[in-house]
Order: sequence, then structure tokens, then C-alpha cells
Amino acid sequence: MGYFKLFLEQLKYSWLKKFSLQMTTLLVMVGSFLVVTVTVLVLNNINHIFKEVSESFQVSVYLTTEGEKEEHKAKIKTLIEESKIFSDVAYVSKDMALQDFKTKMAEQLPSFVLEENDVNPLPSSFALKINEQFNNKAGFNKVGSFVDGLLSVIGVEDISYGKSWVNKYSAILASYNIGSLAFILFLLMSVFLVVGNSIKSSIAQRRKEIEVLELVGATRMYIRMPFILEGAFMGLISSAISIGLTYALYQSIVSISAANNAESLFANLNLQFLPLHISLLICLASSVLGAMSAMLCIGKMNTGWAALSD
Repeated sequence: MGYFKLFLEQLKYSWLKKFSLQMTTLLVMVGSFLVVTVTVLVLNNINHIFKEVSESFQVSVYLTTEGEKEEHKAKIKTLIEESKIFSDVAYVSKDMALQDFKTKMAEQLPSFVLEENDVNPLPSSFALKINEQFNNKAGFNKVGSFVDGLLSVIGVEDISYGKSWVNKYSAILASYNIGSLAFILFLLMSVFLVVGNSIKSSIAQRRKEIEVLELVGATRMYIRMPFILEGAFMGLISSAISIGLTYALYQSIVSISAANNAESLFANLNLQFLPLHISLLICLASSVLGAMSAMLCIGKMNTGWAALSD
């Protein structure tokens, strides 16, 4: 309780005596954490969109005429089910494929007419839905390996699953993740230095008081803890403000999208704000960052540092 009381007195003193410096420090930290939270928000939504697209992703295994025979068809279906990669395995006959083709063509091109006595050129196939646990880059690699092996099975003519699209999208997503992480680390390092500068200023303001505390034998923790709490507080309050500003930005984008409907770029995207656990993690990480920065600035305290510095 004594540490906390001293921290509040020190915080009040710092803001009264060096208001412009403290406000500038806070604004810089809020700006830095705002960029961090927006970056995390964008990254979270990109991953969410990729997951939604992946859930609708379908693999089509096209069969030859021989593959339509019951023994070959049963073998192929057994191999697919035993892989545990797919949550749904549906057989699509030639007639079903033709009917689906007619329905889609009627929607896209009403003038299109297919004569009843025309030969059905469409093959029968298996429509496969990928298990949710495989909706990631590593999972798609397993799907690719399984597909390559399935192509050699008698009765399988071809397999379609958009391999090139998945690989390109996964590569872009991985690059963005790495780039975002590097950018966030750079910003956090900047915040680390800004907090350190603020704590050094606070120490300079209270040099005489620290000297007196050292001379009367105050414990090391009693002298240092208020500064550590100040660093943690600056990190916490700036990250909380940045999350609030990010939420306001998110709500404005959602509102604009709802008002403009299909005309908005975000109208068809199911945007989501940061989950509670990620928001709390950002606040916690910023507090720890502020405390660590303060700890580096007070390393010489309680060693006669204040008196020797005069």
C-alpha cells in the first residue's frame, strides 16, 4: 500500500511539474500503440477471412468411366474417408452434375439451352469438404500430398482444388504476418525508449527526494517501485486509449459499410473487432514493457547514485 501511495504522489508531481513532457510522452505512446492495435486488427481479420474462405473450399475428385464401377468407386471413397482430412464426402453422379450445370447456366445465361438428347460430357465425381483443422497452410500441404497420391489410384481422372490459389494466398498471408510482426517489434522498441525517457525525467525531478531516501536507509524496493509502477501505468493507459480509438475506427468503418451496402469495399466482409483476450494481452504486454523500461532506468538507485550525481 505504501508503494502505491508513493506512486500516486509521484505521478501527480510529475504531471503538475512536467505536464507538457508527460502529455507528449503519452501521445507518442498512444500513437505507437494505435498503429500496433490497428495492425493486429487487420491481421486478425485477414486470418478470419482466410478461415471463412477455407471453410467453403471444396476438392473435386473426377472419375473415369472405369472409376464409376462400384468396386473402384468404393475403394476411392474408402481411401478418402480413411485420410481423416475431409469432413464430408459426397458422390456426384453424371446426371447430378449435368442438372447442376443446367441450373447454374440458367441463372447466368437464361438464353442457354441444352437439348435433352445431347450427350452428357460431364464426369461423375466426389465432392470433398476439408476438415476445419486443416484450414491452414500446413493443412493444405497435407491435402496436396494426399491429392498427389490419390491421382495414381485406378479410376481417378483428375482432381481440382485450386492448389495454385491456396499456395499464393498462404504465401502472401505468411509474408504479411512476418512483416507485421517486424513492424510491431520496431514500434514496441520505440515505445520502450519513450517510456525510458519519461522515467529518466521523473527521476531527475525527484533527485533530492531520492537522495534523502538513500541517506535515511530506505529499502531498494521502496525507492524503485514507484518508478516501475509509473512505467507500467504509462504503458497500460496508453494501450487502453489506443484500443478505444481502434474500436471507434472499427465502428465507423462498420457503420459506413452498413450505410453504403454493396457500394462499400467492406460491405461483404464479416469484419470482427479484436477478441477480448487479445485486447487484454495487448494491455498486459504494454504494462510489462513499461515496467521493464523503468527498471533499466533505475539500476543505480539505492547505491548512493543521487548524492554522487550532484
